[in-house]
Amino acid sequence: MDQRIDTRDIITIPNLLSFFRIVLAGVFALVFYHARSGMRLYWAVGVLALSGLTDFADGKIARRFHMVSELGKVLDPIADKLTQAVVALCLCWDYPGMKLLLIVLVIKELGQGFYGLYMYRLTGHNVSSMWCGKITTFYLYAMMVLFLLVPGLPEGLILGLILLGVGLLIWSFISYLTAFRRIVRDAKIQEEA
Repeated sequence: MDQRIDTRDIITIPNLLSFFRIVLAGVFALVFYHARSGMRLYWAVGVLALSGLTDFADGKIARRFHMVSELGKVLDPIADKLTQAVVALCLCWDYPGMKLLLIVLVIKELGQGFYGLYMYRLTGHNVSSMWCGKITTFYLYAMMVLFLLVPGLPEGLILGLILLGVGLLIWSFISYLTAFRRIVRDAKIQEEA
């Protein structure tokens, strides 16, 4: 069986946009660190908005022009999760409760990543993004942008928003693990048949 990698599956517009989003996560951290207050903080939100637009564009382009690739299925969520983690880490300075969300996010992504890798090695399949993950991602970005744009929110509201984010992360993690287990179980049943 020929295992050579076709560069046409690597160098695609959606994959390049995902790489660009990975770079933008670092750019966000730099801009946030240097902005820290005032109008310059809007630049950080602008970088985050650009990241969101490229995320939307890479998915649309991949589906519309049949550029979906195995690499893209891995790169896209890495870019999403890296961006979320960087923004959450930056917000920890102003919102100490974000540390809990960041810890849960990291545990979820590591657990999901290891189990997903195990599943891929066993079955040769990746799980595409699920609606629970999309809802959680949308919520986290909306919450983080709110925290960036509206300083001085009441402490109770901040804590409530963070705890809702933690709950969504846990729900998403359980949903993905359930899907992973089902795929692995089905693969083992087919193997035994």
